[in-house]
Amino acid sequence: MGGIAAVTSVRTFRNQESQDIEPTMTFPVPVDAVLCSLKARIDGRELIAVAAPKEEARETYEVAIDGGRSAVLHEELISSELAWKQFTMPNSEGS
Repeated sequence: MGGIAAVTSVRTFRNQESQDIEPTMTFPVPVDAVLCSLKARIDGRELIAVAAPKEEARETYEVAIDGGRSAVLHEELISSELAWKQFTMPNSEGS
């Protein structure tokens, strides 16, 4: 039986491309890990994740980006790898 750990990770990214991009970050986790919260700060705005069924989450993400809004999508790729996708990351010149 494993222990319990609360882990906080702070990452800072800057888009140095000439246009906005849709970055994806993947990170390994133990097979039995549970993600309890996810927050992203984009251009000074804090986005707080809400758990939803996969299809509903994907649809919410697509609607947001189609409407020109910032959005973050978190998905489990396989049982031990998570992915975080953000739309859009403005270029550094526009920030």
